[in-house]
Amino acid sequence: MTITAINVITGEVTATDADAPSFEPTLAEQRAATSLPKDDFCLALMGASILPPADAIEASRGKWPVTFDAVIASLPEAEAAAYQITWAGATTISWTHPLITLLAAHAGLTDAQVDALFGIGSLS
Repeated sequence: MTITAINVITGEVTATDADAPSFEPTLAEQRAATSLPKDDFCLALMGASILPPADAIEASRGKWPVTFDAVIASLPEAEAAAYQITWAGATTISWTHPLITLLAAHAGLTDAQVDALFGIGSLS
């Protein structure tokens, strides 16, 4: 492929035989940029049988789901409280939020399974 560059100030034209640069984000970039509205995330957790329906309803309303208690049980009290406070006020859930890492580890989810919860990979 030939890439042609034109300097708009000088009018100089250069041509290079090279591959065009890729603008596809890496998987890490996709994960860093991906979040879901809390209700969609709760639906995904329910669909994956991570949250039972009653917990998914409560979680979507900003209440701490009982199912998550086991996820934070071993954390220091202040850290556990911080997760609960953050959840209560969140309107979106980011792939990279530390709670997702804890939840995935507790549920035995792989990164690919977390990707599926957030719709990464299903969009192409």
